[in-house]
Formats: sequence, C-alpha cells, structure tokens
Amino acid sequence: MSGFTSDLLKGLATYLSSAGIGITYRPTDPYLATETGVFFGLYPTIPDRVVVLSAYVTTDQPKVALSKIRVEVALRGLPNDSLDVLNLGDAIFTVLQGAEDLTFGTAHVVQALRVISASGGVDDNKRSERSDSYELDVDVPITSGRPW
Repeated sequence: MSGFTSDLLKGLATYLSSAGIGITYRPTDPYLATETGVFFGLYPTIPDRVVVLSAYVTTDQPKVALSKIRVEVALRGLPNDSLDVLNLGDAIFTVLQGAEDLTFGTAHVVQALRVISASGGVDDNKRSERSDSYELDVDVPITSGRPW
C-alpha cells in the first residue's frame, strides 16, 4: 500500500520524467551513467546528474483536507560544469512553476510554486549541487478529524 507522501513524490518523479526535459524516473532498474535519474531522500554515487526529491509539510489545515507541502528538489550536475546544475534547475522550473490540478494517486496538487533556490556547493567529484524548494497546495485524503 502506498501512502500519500509516497504517491506525491513518485507522481512528481513520473511527471518530470514525462515532461521531455531529459529526466528519467525508473523505480526498479538501475540508471545508466549518462542518464539524469530521480531518487528520493539521498544522493546516490551514480549517475552524475541526479534529481533528489524530499517532502516536508509546512501547514496542515485543522478541519479542511488541505495542506501546504514543500518539496525539496535537490540537484547535482555533471562534473566540472557548474552551469549544468543551473540548466537542470531551469528545466524543472519550466515544468513545475505554476503547475495546477495534478493528481498522483491519493495526492491532488492544486498548484506548485517555487519559493527558494540555493547553491549546494560542489561535491568531491567536482559536481555542482543546487536545491530548489517548491511549495505545493495539496488536497490530502479526508480523515475523521478533517472531513472536508
């Protein structure tokens, strides 16, 4: 059984992968070294170019099934090319900024807006990193405490 946050992150990964911006989401098979892979929570060693998605709630409404969830989109680019990670972030921005009415399993995204972008420095393999946070207004599954 998949939970709400899992549905949201996997749905975003699939959405980015299908957007035609050179990102691949493949949940079971390993990525080729030349691909830009999507992962959850942690940076893998390979491939060089990655998108790492993490979610954290910023606001839950007490009686309405509506929440604000921030999704961190952590990025790592190709070695020795500090502009590559910027280009990757720009491509993702064109897909996510202002996106509306997206449904991923139990998660319904009302809208998505980028709220911050920051450099993450350079790792030991000279791959530049960056982190963007998007705030998503989402309809969450109804519970007994939030019936609407």
